[in-house]
Amino acid sequence: MRSDTTARRYQARRVLLGLALTGVLFAAGEITSSTAAEPIGPVEPAERERVVVVGEGETLWDLALPFAPAGHDPHEWLAVVADHNGIEVGDIHPGDAIRLPRS
Repeated sequence: MRSDTTARRYQARRVLLGLALTGVLFAAGEITSSTAAEPIGPVEPAERERVVVVGEGETLWDLALPFAPAGHDPHEWLAVVADHNGIEVGDIHPGDAIRLPRS
């Protein structure tokens, strides 16, 4: 038979080993769950569109025209920007954030 001290040491080692194993399994689960949420395949660049904020007295024309693609009809570009934002060309207000698509 084992002495009480030896049995306690054995039991303490088993508890510590169990805690260590639990920690390793928990960490492995955290690693796999965080990587599983990442997209698979190519990631789109963060600068896909530019956002401008409407100031007092500004129009969509004032905000969007400087960013119009070269050779693009300005009226068509304004229609694209308005459609991209789900608004009418004249329906903007100070403080609105307008998303300008990159072409």
